[in-house]
Amino acid sequence: MVDYGIVLGLLGVASGAASLIYSRSQVVAARRQAEQATRATLLESNREISVRLQQIRSRFFKTPGIDEELRNSRPEIKEVVDSVGGGEVYYFFRDVIDTFEDIFCPTPFPHSDR
Repeated sequence: MVDYGIVLGLLGVASGAASLIYSRSQVVAARRQAEQATRATLLESNREISVRLQQIRSRFFKTPGIDEELRNSRPEIKEVVDSVGGGEVYYFFRDVIDTFEDIFCPTPFPHSDR
C-alpha cells in the first residue's frame, strides 16, 4: 500500500523546487528590467545634455564681446573660428560633426554586453 505521508512529502519537495526555480527567474527578469530603466534614464539624460549644449553653442558666438575675449584669451580658437568664416559657420560645422559622431560612432552604455 502507498504511504500518503511519503507521497505528500515528495509533492512538497517538488513544489518547493518549482517555487525556487520560479523565484529565480523572477529575480533575473527584475534585474533586466532595472538595467533597461537605467539605460533609458541615461539615454534621456544624454539627450537633454546634448540639447542644452546645442543651445549654448548657438548663443555663444552671438554674445557681445566674445570675439574680443577670444582674441585676448584664446587667440588659437579665434583663428580657427575666423578661418571657417566666423562663429555661425563654425557652429554649423561643429553641429554637423557632433551629429555624425552620434550616428556613426555610438558609444555603448556603461555595463553593457557590447
